[in-house]
Amino acid sequence: MTDKNKIDAFILAAGLGKRMRHLTEDIPKPLVKVNNKPLIDYSLDYLINFGINNIIVNLHYKSETLRSYLELWQKKYKDIKFTLSFERDVLLDTGGGIVNGLNFISSDSFFILNSDTIRVDSKKNTMNQMLSAWDKKNMDFLLLLIPVEKVQNYGRSGDFHLSSNNIVTRVNNNSSNKYIYTGLCLANTSVFLNNSEIIFSINKLWDTSIIKKRVYGLVYSGYWLHVGTPEELEYAEESLRSI
Repeated sequence: MTDKNKIDAFILAAGLGKRMRHLTEDIPKPLVKVNNKPLIDYSLDYLINFGINNIIVNLHYKSETLRSYLELWQKKYKDIKFTLSFERDVLLDTGGGIVNGLNFISSDSFFILNSDTIRVDSKKNTMNQMLSAWDKKNMDFLLLLIPVEKVQNYGRSGDFHLSSNNIVTRVNNNSSNKYIYTGLCLANTSVFLNNSEIIFSINKLWDTSIIKKRVYGLVYSGYWLHVGTPEELEYAEESLRSI
């Protein structure tokens, strides 16, 4: 199993947050508060509590505001390296954003987190499970997935199908079991090398690797929330208070 102290994490936090409407007029979405706690704190706490000590965060919208906030984290956790990857002129999308910050990644595999998702693990530590399942020789990505029927107040109906041997494919009309991506995956760093495109979605890399049968999935047993709209924010706050 890969040593958790020798693996990096990349938090995607550069988005415009337009669906949050008035809530992101003056601040970036990662700083929108969920029960008085900035949204990005849920990802940072998740990583730090696990033992990750090299965290990269990409920034674009209201980047100086987010940078100032993350500098407070750096002062608090002096033994953890925080690196900020700026997308100053244009938003590079998820794949392009990671490629832009690739020089900051020192490990041959790394975690990728969406900053607008919250996970509350059950008894099992999910990141440990992912590292135990990770096979760098045969995997480009290991996606943490959750069955559609276990998710409420989320507008999408599920993008992925999971085979009996945990190989991921895109859903089709014949898919009997559908899964939602929880905003956390393990990635093979080499997949991001030698990409000529500047602006592109990570979905493009997923689809290429899916054809090669190199995308695997792990089913999440914890509680998952997506916070992308004011309505989802309200639901998340109510749900977290009841857990």
